[in-house]
Amino acid sequence: MDGGEVMSRATFEYAKREILSIMKTADPPMRQLISEDKLCEQLDVSRGTLREILRSLEAEGFISKRHGEGNFVHNSVLNTSIRINQVQDFHRMIEDAGYVSSFFIQKVETVPCKDEDLPEWLEIAYGEPVVRVDGLYTASGTPAIYCKLAFPVDVFTNKLPDYNAAPNIGKMFAKHSKYGIEQTLVHIHAANCDAEMAEVLQLECGKAVVHWRETFYSYTDEVIGVSNSYFNDAIVSPSMILKNW
Repeated sequence: MDGGEVMSRATFEYAKREILSIMKTADPPMRQLISEDKLCEQLDVSRGTLREILRSLEAEGFISKRHGEGNFVHNSVLNTSIRINQVQDFHRMIEDAGYVSSFFIQKVETVPCKDEDLPEWLEIAYGEPVVRVDGLYTASGTPAIYCKLAFPVDVFTNKLPDYNAAPNIGKMFAKHSKYGIEQTLVHIHAANCDAEMAEVLQLECGKAVVHWRETFYSYTDEVIGVSNSYFNDAIVSPSMILKNW
């Protein structure tokens, strides 16, 4: 950054949101950003701060920078509401689609781990106790994402947490478990609605849905939980931007 300037996160995020707003509200749609000098003046930020912001926007696919030509706007990306490479939790995903997001616990129980694949995913022995949590995200009252989570009992340090009070799984683990979630591995598959899933999501039995499986890892690379989530794609249809083909 220019002159050893320390850029605050608040300044960075504010200016980045302002640039995104400039691009999204332009009428007619903006093909190219205004000059960097004008952006610095308009946002009251240094050139160094602006360059950091533009690098971030380019990495996320919103713009492409060409030396000597300027910063070109990707309106196709601006108009994409749900991007799985940007979303940190399902509440944000639903809200980005223009809905009011809510989460409801359907069931919490401690049971022996006897599902066909779960012991392997959790790296525990068949029959060991696990905490099972079934929950539903709604989008302005309509069922959107059905989640079935499982955690080994021994990851928790005290009584079972209040899942309804936790804004997301990461914060719940930080408060109640021996470990925080260091990273999450996501696998995306297709699945067919069974009777239970069809009833919860209010879909036809047998309908194909997106199956989003997350495996949560601690900083020591231990598996500390698994989540299987099923999407009502009439409400939530994720997309992803790939760069540098």
